[in-house]
Amino acid sequence: MIRFLFVTVLVLLTACSDPKTAGVPKADVTTEAWYARTVTRVEEGNRQAEEALRRGDRDGAGKLIVESEKAGQRLLEAPHPTLAATQAVSDTDNLHARMLLANKHYGWARLILQKDAARWQHWTPPSEESERRLAAAQKAMAEVDGKMVSGR
Repeated sequence: MIRFLFVTVLVLLTACSDPKTAGVPKADVTTEAWYARTVTRVEEGNRQAEEALRRGDRDGAGKLIVESEKAGQRLLEAPHPTLAATQAVSDTDNLHARMLLANKHYGWARLILQKDAARWQHWTPPSEESERRLAAAQKAMAEVDGKMVSGR
């Protein structure tokens, strides 16, 4: 009886697949023109946000970071994002974490840094750059932890 139910469910689930798309590999979006343009846009947004922070324009920097985050999210939706895209998104996250730290939002800053550390910890193949960025994220998390404990 159990075998009959199992086979029946298996047959029904198999019938639910779309035969037109089954087994067809998805296109690699990282080779499309919009992807490279978006990486460039995120990198430029990061540079502008960094400059705005240097000038003391937190509102302007915040707006640029939000724009870069939205574009970066689309970049990371690729099954295998490029190194350049991942670095750009990582830089955006670090800018965001710095702003949160300046406003003493330690928990949110740590969450962003933790996400960045996980990104680099699982980067394949590991490289000097991924190891450097992982170490930087872990160091920044330790600094945030210290601030959380001291309350400063």
